[in-house]
Amino acid sequence: MGPAVETYRFLRLGVAGLVLLLLLALVLLRVTGAGAHGGTVVLDSISAAYWTPVRDVLVGVLVATGTALLAIRGRRGTEDGLLNLAGLLAPVVGLAPTPLAADDPRCAGRRCLPPGAAEAVGVQVAALLVVGTVLLVVTALVQRRRRGSPGRTQELRWTAVAALVWAALTVWFVLGRPSFLLLAHWVAAVALFGLVAGVAALNARAVRTRVSVRALRPGQYAGAYAAIAVGMAGTVVAAALLAGAQAVGLVDPPRGTVLVVELVLLLLFAAFWVLQTAENWEEGVPPGAAG
Repeated sequence: MGPAVETYRFLRLGVAGLVLLLLLALVLLRVTGAGAHGGTVVLDSISAAYWTPVRDVLVGVLVATGTALLAIRGRRGTEDGLLNLAGLLAPVVGLAPTPLAADDPRCAGRRCLPPGAAEAVGVQVAALLVVGTVLLVVTALVQRRRRGSPGRTQELRWTAVAALVWAALTVWFVLGRPSFLLLAHWVAAVALFGLVAGVAALNARAVRTRVSVRALRPGQYAGAYAAIAVGMAGTVVAAALLAGAQAVGLVDPPRGTVLVVELVLLLLFAAFWVLQTAENWEEGVPPGAAG
C-alpha cells in the first residue's frame, strides 16, 4: 500500500467522521437543550443549528467536507466533475445560513437574518467567492498545461461548468444580496445533494464492471448505490414540491418536517460514503479516477 492510497483512505474516513461529529453535536444539543442565551433549543432543521451553540461544528463540517470532496478524485469525466462542484457548494451551505423563522422575535413577521448577521455573513461569503474563483483559475491553468493527458478535455469542460455556476453565485451575491442571504443556503443545499445523488447513480453503473471488490459483490454495491441515488433524488423532489405547496398555502407541514428531510439526506450521504470507502479500500480511488 503506497502513501497515496493511505492518504485517500484516511481522507475518506475523515469525511465519515465529520458526519458523525455533526450528528453527535445535534444529539447532545437536543439532550442538553442548551440554547445560545440559556433557553431551550427546539430545532426545526439541521440548518437551523447555525443559530445555536453548535454553529461552529455545522460550519466546520461543511467547509471541511467541501475541501475533501474537492481533493478526492472520482472517475475521470462526469463523476469527478460532480464531486468538484459539490465540493465548491458545500462551504456555501455552511457560510450562508438559513434565515430565522418569521415568528422569531428578532424578525418583523417575515423570515430574516438577525441584526448584524447579514454583515458578518456577507464578509464570509465574499471571502469564499474570491477563494473559489482563484481556485478555479489555478485549476484551469494546470489542466491546460497537461497537454496529451487522458481526459484533459473533459476536465476543462467540467471546470468551465463549475466556473459558470460560481460566476452565477457571485453575480447573485453582488447584485441581489437580500435574496442571496435568504435563499442561497437552500439553493446550494438542494444542488449539493442532487450532485451527490448523481455521483451515487454513476457508481451504481460503474461498479458492475468490476470483477471483485472488498466486502460486497459488485451487484450488491450497484443495488445499494442505486437505492441511495433514488432515495436522495426522491427526497429532494418531494421536499421541493412540499415547499412549493406550502408557499402557495395548499399545505401546512408539521413542525420538524425539514429536520426529517435533512436527516434522511445526511444519512443517505453517510451510507453512500461508507459503501464507496469500503469498495475502494484497496485502491483509494475508483478505477479510472482522474489523475
